[in-house]
Amino acid sequence: MAKNNSSIQKRIEKIYRQNHCGCVLCQLCNKKIYRTRKTLKPCCKLDTIEIQKQSDNLCEYLDKVVKFIDENKSDDNPKPIKLAIVGKDPYPADPMGIPFAKDDMSSQDVCDSGYVVLWALGIFRFPEKSDSAKQMFYALCNQGIVFLNVSYKYLGKGQKLTKTTHFPYLKCASSMNNLILEHAQSIFLCDSAKNAVKWTENGDSYLYESAIKNCHPSGEMAKDWKVVWATTPGCFQKLFQNKNEIKVSIERVNQEFPKNTKRILKPKTLAERKKVKGNKRKMV
Repeated sequence: MAKNNSSIQKRIEKIYRQNHCGCVLCQLCNKKIYRTRKTLKPCCKLDTIEIQKQSDNLCEYLDKVVKFIDENKSDDNPKPIKLAIVGKDPYPADPMGIPFAKDDMSSQDVCDSGYVVLWALGIFRFPEKSDSAKQMFYALCNQGIVFLNVSYKYLGKGQKLTKTTHFPYLKCASSMNNLILEHAQSIFLCDSAKNAVKWTENGDSYLYESAIKNCHPSGEMAKDWKVVWATTPGCFQKLFQNKNEIKVSIERVNQEFPKNTKRILKPKTLAERKKVKGNKRKMV
């Protein structure tokens, strides 16, 4: 990808204008979106200050990711992104805008995706304030570890992705994501995210031929989930051929957040969490 000093917003809007209104923030809008078979016709207005904040954080984060690629890629290093982790859609509650991130990572549930992913990557401590949480994900980006979603609009609780219903959102996101993924050494698709890539157009699938596809980090599938996410801290690294580079990157991030943060506990599956709650009720 040639160097380009324009913002991620401008670059994405240029792609969107082919089939969409051109507003990079449309997917985050909570107002009604009118959908035809292949195009979105959103209202282009943001509902609340909170939605505006999420959109600002998302655009700022993606801008940082693209700048990292532009500044670090070369003929000798065409893929400076060491690892891209791709989820389904934003959190249903308290999303920061950055995929897998919340304002206070330390308060996340032990089976929340962001909690599990950071633990499995080998991050030792969580930042407790929103600014620190943002800086944690920026620090990971600076080391070539990035987080994306196949849809940047929340698609509904427990709703499975379908081409009929979700194609416009997936197509929007893939236009944005592929700018990044074509420069990634390793790609991990979380559960239903692996289905979404089959429906995008323009030959996008080549980006995912070598991607690892496995269970979602939310902890619902106990057996497979434990193998991938919850054996030992850093267990996720071993899945990738460039695991040594990923390990070095994580160690550098840990050095940036050594104090005044909350120690990460081993995550639990959803079933294990329910069992603990049931035992507590019996004791009461």
